[in-house]
Amino acid sequence: MTGEGIHTAMMGGKAAAQTMKDMRRTGDFSKQSCRQYERRWFKAFGHDFFLSQKMAEAVYACPLLLDAMASEMQRKGDSMMSKWAEIMTCMQPKTYFFRPDIATQLGIAIVREFLEQKVWGKPDCYRLKA
Repeated sequence: MTGEGIHTAMMGGKAAAQTMKDMRRTGDFSKQSCRQYERRWFKAFGHDFFLSQKMAEAVYACPLLLDAMASEMQRKGDSMMSKWAEIMTCMQPKTYFFRPDIATQLGIAIVREFLEQKVWGKPDCYRLKA
């Protein structure tokens, strides 16, 4: 429903189609020839898997990070949300988060959320209530 897998599925499909086209052209349908597919999809978007895992681990360890991001999306609106969407749908690599225009905004949001929650006692408004 959010479209987060569509872009990577299309890139993977393109890599598969190119691999099958090459295999048909050469007549080589060996296991080794099939490995071209893995190399192609990894080059297209596989490098993001490591950073995605690390991001998930960081948010799990420190939920305040997700609170800060959600708060920043609300504050900045569509401009920040579109940058977030591009990254999360693999239209931009996860390293895009390290660009100064993104990293600075998120860093400030994390500090702001930390101060609000841990220093000034603001309730965590993003936590699900039991």
